[in-house]
Amino acid sequence: MEPGDAAALERAVRAYVDAYFEPDVDAGYAAYSARCKEEVTEAAFAESLKRARDANVDGVRYEMERYAVEEFTGVTAYVTYGVGDEPRFDHRRQQWSREDGEWRYDAC
Repeated sequence: MEPGDAAALERAVRAYVDAYFEPDVDAGYAAYSARCKEEVTEAAFAESLKRARDANVDGVRYEMERYAVEEFTGVTAYVTYGVGDEPRFDHRRQQWSREDGEWRYDAC
């Protein structure tokens, strides 16, 4: 993976994580791949963000703290990341795809 691709992927994942925990439905759903948008409606995505916000009873502002690219195959990457000390929010081998030059969440 080229350094520019790696940096762009990390920025995309970080922006998605930030949107998810904000919660920012518009920014989070905009990060979805076309394939995921066919499978998950924006309303369903909004509901998942609401559930996550409601489950965060301590009001903690989670941010991505650990990040690694596990595999890269041209237009698909698998990333592992974590937020704070909450292992329940860690993701392993989450799929991301490059569409029109942008990295998109593709783990729907």
